[in-house]
Amino acid sequence: MTTNEFSIFFEKPCRFKLKSGKVVYGVIWEERLPSGERQHFFSSPGDYHSYLVAYAMHDMAACQNLRHHVRLSEVIGAEVLEEEVVILSRPA
Repeated sequence: MTTNEFSIFFEKPCRFKLKSGKVVYGVIWEERLPSGERQHFFSSPGDYHSYLVAYAMHDMAACQNLRHHVRLSEVIGAEVLEEEVVILSRPA
């Protein structure tokens, strides 16, 4: 999937089907580097919430442990499982 196709699934609990045939459940989000490059990460919904708390507290060591790099090109399907209200959010 391309970033544009995938953007409706960012930061929402989803079921993802990978090229390998594996199905995983979690949250994928995008971060932009100062250079403009986009990076994508995956976590379980609980770890994503913990990541947002750690990010707000500038605990980058915890953030590194709570996220995993993901290539969107490996994702061939996605389905939103539930809408979740997140009180904390990352700055844009």
